[in-house]
Amino acid sequence: MKPGPPSSTAWYVAAATVYLAGDATLGRLVPPEAIPPTLDCLRLTGLTGKIVAANGFKPWFRGLAARRERRLLPGLSLHIAARKKYIEAAVRQAIADGFRQVIVLGAGYDMLALRLHREYPKVVFIEIDRAPTQRIKLAGALSKDLPSPNLAAVPANFGSSPLASSLASCPVHRAGLDTVYIAEGLLMYLAPDEVTKLLAELASLTHRRTRLVFTFLEPVDDGLPGLRGATHRLDRLLRRSKEQFRWGVPRDGLAGFMQKHGFTVSDVAGPQTFRQRFLPGIAGEQESLAAGEYAAVADHVGKA
Repeated sequence: MKPGPPSSTAWYVAAATVYLAGDATLGRLVPPEAIPPTLDCLRLTGLTGKIVAANGFKPWFRGLAARRERRLLPGLSLHIAARKKYIEAAVRQAIADGFRQVIVLGAGYDMLALRLHREYPKVVFIEIDRAPTQRIKLAGALSKDLPSPNLAAVPANFGSSPLASSLASCPVHRAGLDTVYIAEGLLMYLAPDEVTKLLAELASLTHRRTRLVFTFLEPVDDGLPGLRGATHRLDRLLRRSKEQFRWGVPRDGLAGFMQKHGFTVSDVAGPQTFRQRFLPGIAGEQESLAAGEYAAVADHVGKA
């Protein structure tokens, strides 16, 4: 079976990050040290990526990008930045709570593990992703930091490859450590049975404590998971990329769903929470913020 192309979603998130970073005010949401490695990844993703990397901070290009976002889903870039702030805050809290291993599932071109492994040398950081996407990141953003005693990248295909097998081949992985898993923008692309299987794997992998920091979509008007306010252009874009939304759960049904799999939800955040926690003084109510995707934290406590 052919491995397929790199993730189109990872590419878009990287491009949206660069776009937002160029804004005089909203750019404060993007960590400055994340920008150079993000540009490195974009330069390796074909002609379009090179164009974004070369022109992402130029006014004429930013005008084009703003119009394109309005045609797809207004406020999507700001939403991506806000959810990343939420996830980083949750991971830092987990480290403060004694977690000593962070595993990023479907890492894409996100730079959280790259940034934090330098700040927390006693915490293990592992990125897991499909090989075509990960090869670009290894050649660009991660090339200067690997090998490392507390950072690693492992290829895997979610839904087909057992997570335990992928981690067994990782030299820095420690099975006995309390572990926080990140699943940002991942679960909605898996089939329902694949989500169930992944949760079961996560519950069985660590010795004592497992924390999951993740995002999820709610069903929209047609019963399928989706982003509220998305245009038909975005739907067509997802279909062309073959990265369509497949799983979702109503916000008020999340706690019950996770409980069935042994996880207790401790926090759920949507647009209003993002505004209250991360956007004061940066983005006012007049700034569009895409809705429909939520971020959450859930814990599974195994046998000591």
